[in-house]
Amino acid sequence: MPRSGTTFIYHNFQKHPAVFCPFRKETNFFSVNFARGIDWYQELYKEIQPGQIGLDASPSYFLDPRAVTRIQDLLPHAKIILGIRNPVDYSLSLYNQLITHLLKDRPTFETFIQNYDYPFGDQIINIQLQDNSIVSTIDLYRQAFGANLLLYQFDFFQANPLTVSRSIENHLGLPAYFDEATFDASVINASNRKNISLVTYLLSREKLINTLGDILPRRLLQNMRLKFDKFSKPDQKPAQVPHSLEDMQIAKKVFARQEEVVQNLFASHPIILGDGTPIFS
Repeated sequence: MPRSGTTFIYHNFQKHPAVFCPFRKETNFFSVNFARGIDWYQELYKEIQPGQIGLDASPSYFLDPRAVTRIQDLLPHAKIILGIRNPVDYSLSLYNQLITHLLKDRPTFETFIQNYDYPFGDQIINIQLQDNSIVSTIDLYRQAFGANLLLYQFDFFQANPLTVSRSIENHLGLPAYFDEATFDASVINASNRKNISLVTYLLSREKLINTLGDILPRRLLQNMRLKFDKFSKPDQKPAQVPHSLEDMQIAKKVFARQEEVVQNLFASHPIILGDGTPIFS
């Protein structure tokens, strides 16, 4: 789910010796890049070593319902991690992030959540957040992947990132690696991060990303990404991003029911499997 800690997870798990992370944090293969074909996708993982698993940290899969079936068809035994953010905060945070990629014609918040064709790389993703769509997408993943799906509550993740990361380790069947010494709890990509609109826009362009991937080593690109994300991180712990009172009121009214469903989902524990089993780490 976008805005639920995926950048943080990508940067920490690329240090794990049993995990391979491609140079692209977001491959977006099962959404906007699916037409590129399986050979293109596999090429991103050509340096993977025996005993490693491949990580694909693409929040766009939550925005594109076609991704679920595509993952099922190609990787039926894949382990899925889904961070869940409360719908009111999620809608405002997602809007705040995505409009920074638009240099012009930025929609209003109300237009964005109703039905908005967002230019995602070279493709379009239709964003519809109201009419129970957030909860429906969560249910779609739960039904498709069951116990192979781990869901964590974003608020709990913010306060306990190491606990969640250890639970992900266990879920993926990885040897224990994260502890106080190996884990970086620094906030990355928070909603109140510093932002350079032009740089953020360029980093969202598929042609530029592909060109860099062709000419630069993977580790160099990962380090460049980490430096950019750390440069743009907030100077202090994340605070509530100021939104207009009107947008806040719209979000609270539109997402009240979905907010309640998400809260009930984690009533027993902040980390669960898709079949509802609580996970303790």
